[in-house]
Formats: sequence, C-alpha cells, structure tokens
Amino acid sequence: MAFTVADFHDLVTLLDKNPDWQRELRRLILSDELLALPAEFHALAAAEAHVDERLASMLATHERIEQQLLAAAANADARFAELRANDQRLADQLTDVKARSDEQFAELRAADQRLADQLSAAQARSDEQFAAAQARSDEQFVAAQARSDEQFAAAQARSDEQVAELHAADQRLEGRLDELASEFHDFRRHTENRLANLDGASLEQQFAMRAPAHLGNLSLRRARVLPTAEWVSKVEDAVDAGLLNENEGSDVRNLDAVVHAQDAAGDVWLAVELSVTVDVHDVDRAVRRASLLTRALGRARPLVAGQRLTEGAKRRLASIPDSLCVAWPASR
Repeated sequence: MAFTVADFHDLVTLLDKNPDWQRELRRLILSDELLALPAEFHALAAAEAHVDERLASMLATHERIEQQLLAAAANADARFAELRANDQRLADQLTDVKARSDEQFAELRAADQRLADQLSAAQARSDEQFAAAQARSDEQFVAAQARSDEQFAAAQARSDEQVAELHAADQRLEGRLDELASEFHDFRRHTENRLANLDGASLEQQFAMRAPAHLGNLSLRRARVLPTAEWVSKVEDAVDAGLLNENEGSDVRNLDAVVHAQDAAGDVWLAVELSVTVDVHDVDRAVRRASLLTRALGRARPLVAGQRLTEGAKRRLASIPDSLCVAWPASR
C-alpha cells in the first residue's frame, strides 16, 4: 500500500499531539553525532568564555609587572641622583678642607717670618749693646738667642702637629670617598640584578601568554605550555625509571619551560630556553636538554625564545636542522 499525502498529513497531526513520538522519530532519523551537536556547542561556548577570562587575567598581570618595572627604574634614577649629590657635597667639603689647610700654611709661614724678623732685631740690639758694654752684651745676646731658639722650636712643633692633623684628615676623607664609591658600585650591581630578574619574569609571562600564537607561525599546532610542577614530575619519574641519571635530571629541571605541541611528525615536546638576548650558550643548553628530554618523555626539539639574537646564536641555529627560534620586539 503506497504512502500518500493524506497519510503524511495524518502523521504530522499525530506527531503534534504526541511529543514523545517526535523525540523517538528524531532518534531514528538523525545520527548520534547530529543529536549531540547542541550539547557540544554549549560546551564549546563555555570553554571559549573561560579562555577569554584567563587571557584578561594574564593581561592584567602583565600590566602590573610593567608598572613595577617603571617604579623600580624611577627608584634607581632617584638613588643615582642622590649618590651624585653626595659625591658633590664630599667634593665641596674636600675643597673647603684644602682651602683651610692653605690658609694655615700661610699663617705658619708668616709666623716664621715674624720670628726671623724678631731674631734680626735682637741681633741688631745685641750688636749695639756690645759696643756699649762687651760683657753685658754677650750675656744678653746668649739669653736672647736661647729664647729665640725655644720660640722657634715651639712654633716648628706646632706647625708639624698641624701638618700631621691635616694629613690625617686627608686620609680619612679619602677613605670615606673609597667607601662611598664601593657602596655606589654595590647598589648599582644590586639594581642591575633586580632589573635583570624583572626582565626575565616579564619574558616568561609574555612567552606563556603568546606561546600558541608564536609557535603556530612555526607550523606547530595545539601548543600548550605545561605547568612547571607537571613536567618536573614527569622528569622525576624518568629518573626513577632509570631513563636519566640524577645529574641529567637536574640539568633538565633547569629548563625555563616545556611545551607539548604537534608538528608534521606528530606529538613533540619542546625544550625551551628563554633570554632577553639569546646567545650561543642558550642555543647549546636548549639542544643538550632537548636530547635529555627525548629520553625522558619522547621526541623533543630545542626551542630558544627572546627579544633579540646574537649573530653567533643565529649561525648556531642555522647549523641545527631540528632547532626552533621565537623572537619578538621588546614593545610586545
């Protein structure tokens, strides 16, 4: 018996009156994949919303780090200005001390001249008295000579003491200047180390945020930066299994990051070395640790990432066919 248009309309009427029949008919007509599409669509939308929230949080963290860097640079500039002002004050104090020293030397020379004048006057009087009375003149001359010698010796002793005091003051000032120079160098080295650490932390944040996009440009898909605890645990399992010895495991744990991705050959692990300026040593470390990571987890490739590369690093990368490199401007 043929199925007519009237039968179809009757079927539609029955389905409108029986929703359970509609669901059963959809189950018979549609495949499981089509029936599952609405649920999968809602799950995908929820996952995309979670990713958007995570990216916004990472961007906020990056902005806080940039503010901290600017604050650290401002503090360093203020400290350098303060040290320069202290150096200028010390230089001014040294100039004042030297000026006072010159004045005191001038006063000592004037005192010596006055003593010499007094001695000449005494000598002249002695000569006059000698003409009047030879015996009395001799006695007075001897007494005057003795007093003059004592006065001169006392003045000379005072002059020597003052010179010694000035010399000691100069030595103390030079010692203080050396201490200030040493403190300044220590402060500058400490500041440079802190700035280098902040640069490294910022670089790790940038790589974690942009790794999938950067690696996508290298024909790597589904790239995921593993949490440190996760990949370190895998390395420790490899050490326990005898795939790596303790020294090799310690070397691998010094990697800056580990990424799991897919390339043309399938799943691959990336041994990542991060540096603001990538040099030959960074490339060599990445190659060595990628070899160890292959033994521990499976096929691995070396990856260096930073803001700029030295010419030596470029030449070394060109000689290693399986190596990878990611570079981005500092403003990114």
